Amino acid sequence: MLLIDIMVFKKLFALLSLSRPLDWSKSFSGMVLGYITALFVLGKTASFDLQLFITGLIIICPLLFGGLYVLNDWTDWKKDQKHSAKKERAIASGKIKPSLALAFGVFLVVLAFGFGFFLNNALLLACMALMLVNQWFYTMEPFYFKRRAIIDLVTGAIILSALRFIAGWALATQSLVQLPWSMIIFVIAIQYVFYSLFRLSSRDLEKELGFKSSVVLFNEKTVIGSSILAFTLAIIAYAFASITILQEKFLIPLFLSGLLLPWYMKALEDPEHIQFKKMKRIVYLHFYGFAIIFAAVFFL
Repeated sequence: MLLIDIMVFKKLFALLSLSRPLDWSKSFSGMVLGYITALFVLGKTASFDLQLFITGLIIICPLLFGGLYVLNDWTDWKKDQKHSAKKERAIASGKIKPSLALAFGVFLVVLAFGFGFFLNNALLLACMALMLVNQWFYTMEPFYFKRRAIIDLVTGAIILSALRFIAGWALATQSLVQLPWSMIIFVIAIQYVFYSLFRLSSRDLEKELGFKSSVVLFNEKTVIGSSILAFTLAIIAYAFASITILQEKFLIPLFLSGLLLPWYMKALEDPEHIQFKKMKRIVYLHFYGFAIIFAAVFFL
């Protein structure tokens, strides 16, 4: 009996790992920034409902994106077996059967939309639908935008980061009239930087697999150069937003993030030889930390 319980626990843990809790930080941070920004910019015309916001986070992070990450691994598990770090993922390593992973991923996505309809929030549902379609084009045949230059950056970084911010915004108001473009630019630019770094770390494998992605088509200096420009743009956009539409106190998360700047610069210097797992852990924990500090500053 004890042996069966341990096996069930291991299976459940493997399924949880498939949904990538660390990766939820991208949606979590984007939604927190969107929600808090809406509350600050719109004031009394925005709706502060903590229960609604937490429900929205659950719908987007562990359910919708958890399911999409599972489906992404289900699509790529044979390729992941050739990746030095991704080969340890649950499907690629054989811990979870592909059929079970497919069923689990579909279940999470369906559950997300089921709960989403009960919120009666058209803007949130529109964001969710666009996230699903975008991810489908990004990972599934015959589109598979992940392996196509330029469009991989658009679907993998730009569109998703904007939609995550708007999803958080939607939980405070369903109007996009006063949507702050400086914050949109910030979330897009910062996501572009880390997306490029992660893809550069897999450049050799993508070449081997015949991908014609951005990191394969363009030389390393070009990709790194564009990442540095995006990083600079992100800092300028966030500082501008803090001074013009928020308050100077919102510069605190930016200043604290500067503690990690030496590490990020080192990663930009040689992205192909960074430790993939270590990098993901640092970046995604940073996303969580930035969002939590941003929210804390709002309530100061």
